Amino acid sequence: MPRLLMLAALLLALAAAGGSPGRAVAADEPAATGWEGTWATRWRDSGARMSLEQDGERVTGSYTPQEGRIEARVDGNRLIGQWIEPGGRGGFEFTLAPDGATFSGRFDNGEWWTGARLDETAVPRWPRHAESPRAVARIVAEALNRYRDGRFEAVNPVLALLDFGEETPPLEVRIDRVQRLF
Repeated sequence: MPRLLMLAALLLALAAAGGSPGRAVAADEPAATGWEGTWATRWRDSGARMSLEQDGERVTGSYTPQEGRIEARVDGNRLIGQWIEPGGRGGFEFTLAPDGATFSGRFDNGEWWTGARLDETAVPRWPRHAESPRAVARIVAEALNRYRDGRFEAVNPVLALLDFGEETPPLEVRIDRVQRLF
């Protein structure tokens, strides 16, 4: 009888804790948040702001300022897929941290690509054009501070404010010029 009472107490404790007998959570299982959201990502010389949407095991998204797209599939805590940009494409594999807040991964050439989930409510929305020289100075100063802190997507508002002349160069050239300015 005491064993039966002990088993009943154990089952009640598991039920109260939200667990179930026979279901262990693996250490490498992804967080409940999955891959959906906005990420600040970095690689060797640059980075991007990446927005991902998840539908089951399928993940799609985009990243700026490179005008890139993501097409991938979830495999446990990994995201395996393709990055696609005008003029180039390649593979990648990311591994989501257990807390769901960061990932680390590699391009198919072996170069690192890492990211951190952004709190979208804390990310300022940048205007296409500023209303005054003071606003331009504020936007550029905020972007410089974010860029200094490793938030490479901070080039976006400055790209939107700069006039590259009548013959606007390709996006890669504009990004390079802004990064040199920073």
